[in-house]
Amino acid sequence: MLSYSLIKPRTLFFVCTSLVMCLYCCGDDIQHQHSIQTVCDKSTANIPFEIGMTLESEDGNFKITVLATEVAGSAPNTIDRGLNTWTVSLTDAHDSPITNATIILTPTMPGHGHGTYPPNFESTNNGTANYQLGPFDLLMPGTWLLTFKISTPGNNDVQISAGYCIES
Repeated sequence: MLSYSLIKPRTLFFVCTSLVMCLYCCGDDIQHQHSIQTVCDKSTANIPFEIGMTLESEDGNFKITVLATEVAGSAPNTIDRGLNTWTVSLTDAHDSPITNATIILTPTMPGHGHGTYPPNFESTNNGTANYQLGPFDLLMPGTWLLTFKISTPGNNDVQISAGYCIES
């Protein structure tokens, strides 16, 4: 049996620190599941993400439909942590395409008080109602609020916002 006096203080510190880290990081499955379920805060209402979803302005005059997404290193047509690029279509209240607008996307984490860098992403389009936004970096898990500012000739500026929970 080893005596305490034979163990160097540095070794004892290393062993104790390793044990604490192991217990903290390798907790039971219930703790792990709980942490995944609570990664998103209640700073904004979150909606499920899906391709084809339509987001509507409060006045009902504009609709953004998510056509496709790309996330670096992930499956296509998802929203996830990392560099996201979205293709959206823009229509009016009667589902007529709008081809001459500018869409500026601002991703933020309201519960954390920060967004991305750069803070805004201006759309590009090729004269169609399809606009590309990004790549924008959703750099961490949590609740992300995506705000789309739509500007059309004649100064019709509106905003559409949607909150998403990024869990990983």
